[in-house]
Amino acid sequence: NVALGTDSLASNPDLSVWNEAVLLDSRGEDPRIVLEMLTINGAKALGLDDHYGTIKVGNRADIVCLPVEGDYPNFYATIFSGNAAPVRVFT
Repeated sequence: NVALGTDSLASNPDLSVWNEAVLLDSRGEDPRIVLEMLTINGAKALGLDDHYGTIKVGNRADIVCLPVEGDYPNFYATIFSGNAAPVRVFT
């Protein structure tokens, strides 16, 4: 089980797990695998996969909507490539 996380600023310029994901994608890692590393694999690593990491009835989640403009055949690649439209926050 490989998950993404942060430990300190000693080895990274910031504590953004998202930036780590974008870096992996830019190095050619399969975007679907990167998304799993951010979600279900992180929950498994923390022993929380019975309530977090997937979107299903009964699970807890913070959800972000990334609007994608145009016709992109590969959703996973699109969210890491910077081709997504600006993220809008709704409260």
